[in-house]
Amino acid sequence: MRERTDLIGGSPAMAEVRRRIEVLGPGNLPVLLMGETGTGKEVVARRLHALSGRDPFVAVNAAAVSRELLESELFGHVKGAFSGAARDRVGLIESARGGTLFLDEIGDMASSLQAKLLRVLERHEVRPVGTNEPRAVDVRVIAATNRRLDRDEDRRRADFREDLYYRLAVSSILLPPLRARPEDIPPLAAYYSGEAGIAPEAVEVLQAHPWPGNVRQLKSAVVMAAVLARGEEIRVEHLPKELREEALLARAGQIADQAREGRRYPTLEDAEREHVRRTLGLFPESTQEELAALLGIDRKTLRRKRRKYGLEREVGGQEG
Repeated sequence: MRERTDLIGGSPAMAEVRRRIEVLGPGNLPVLLMGETGTGKEVVARRLHALSGRDPFVAVNAAAVSRELLESELFGHVKGAFSGAARDRVGLIESARGGTLFLDEIGDMASSLQAKLLRVLERHEVRPVGTNEPRAVDVRVIAATNRRLDRDEDRRRADFREDLYYRLAVSSILLPPLRARPEDIPPLAAYYSGEAGIAPEAVEVLQAHPWPGNVRQLKSAVVMAAVLARGEEIRVEHLPKELREEALLARAGQIADQAREGRRYPTLEDAEREHVRRTLGLFPESTQEELAALLGIDRKTLRRKRRKYGLEREVGGQEG
């Protein structure tokens, strides 16, 4: 599966993100990326780096390294600075000299390290653990967090320094969650489905889901569906069952609303026929008993309704 190297989607929200990237990328200012987990912050960071002409790109996740080790990891240390420091070690900030340091989950960084990072941004120098001797560094910092540090309450909850926030917030980008841009789901699904592609009905089910894990969660669902499809077009039955059940409930609610408002479905029979047909399509591998349970009826009633509405040849409803 290809890794995404650019932003996908033509929604207004993503157009604004692209505009900010084009403006901020070529400069050397630090950038703060804010967005929920899975919204593509590292993709944005790499795009900013590519536009800067700097090299190398060094990434570190502050939440993945213990607070005790993170200072040494970032700033380095000198021999004898602490037990086990057998030799000098260059930190990641110095390793990124001339390039970009992508510091993910900066909201989880201890306040003492935030102060040292501020010194890097303001004075362009680092002080390794165990020495007061500063070392000049030329590095661009791109920081990312899943917290809304632009909100006072969230900053206080994260114990995030005001001075560091205002130093970073001069150039910030807010990445929208996937649920705020459902029109971007079809091109994302097509990208992750590969050459086999994805059926329109399956895309419709994907668009009905709120995706709390954002693009990362969508990618996992589509990639797994592609495995189940075995090189063929991804269809509804290849998607996770919970997504299909969710789509069915949402559709049932829409039908009820439309019936109450007298729109689109002139009779209740039309609404019922569509609901049964939709259920058969969403759960083609289910038994008659399972389908009847989903519809809140017994198996005999389901058979009668299939005959009544001419749905006997529709997929779904294996005997079992």
